[in-house]
Amino acid sequence: MPMKKNEGSDTKAIEEEGIEAAEAGIETRDDPAPAGFGLGTNSKALFQPKRGTVFVAPKDTELPTDLSKLLISCEGTGAWSNLGHTSADNLPSWDSDGGDATSKDSWKTPGARTTYDAKTVSVSVKSIQADAKTLKFIYNGWEQADPAKPKGVVMSLDPAPRDIAMVVVSYDPGTDSNFGMYMPSASMKADGMPDLSSDFVEFGFKANAQSSNVLPAGPNGQEGAFMLLTPEYFTV
Repeated sequence: MPMKKNEGSDTKAIEEEGIEAAEAGIETRDDPAPAGFGLGTNSKALFQPKRGTVFVAPKDTELPTDLSKLLISCEGTGAWSNLGHTSADNLPSWDSDGGDATSKDSWKTPGARTTYDAKTVSVSVKSIQADAKTLKFIYNGWEQADPAKPKGVVMSLDPAPRDIAMVVVSYDPGTDSNFGMYMPSASMKADGMPDLSSDFVEFGFKANAQSSNVLPAGPNGQEGAFMLLTPEYFTV
């Protein structure tokens, strides 16, 4: 079918408008782009944990409103205490056990449903401070009470666990930013005996995460166990 007189010029004008809009960076789609998860590249969010520390407090202790009170240069605030020097060779490390997926078949359809095993999550920390207060905390120990006898920190063969709250804070000097992981409820226990094989003597403990109603419940009512504290939540 022959093109009408004005049809070619209209098409050309539309194409030229589209080119101009593209060059100007203007979106010309009639339908909006799908929102999806709203993710994208954020180079400012790259984080290198060059320095860090660990804060501890009694179980279910809430975070301070001002997270700048938990920077690595701070000794603590309220019930929160800075654990002090920890190993640079063995940084706090997180471990997850369980949570394996199992596919369930129906008579009609294979893989009709997926179930997951229970999961445990723990963090291992290596202190390098050989003072009495730190060792009593890690090994749940006690000091000799008789003033007539030599002093020292006493520990049992199987130190009892204790419930604590915990924040692992790391610092990136390249971006002058901080990142943290908060566990309001964790069961901690000494992890072996003092280790003399590193530059400093290491005194380790492991803390297993527990669900806590200190954290806000999820959209389906599930209890939280962690809170990730990204750099934008730290204020100085």
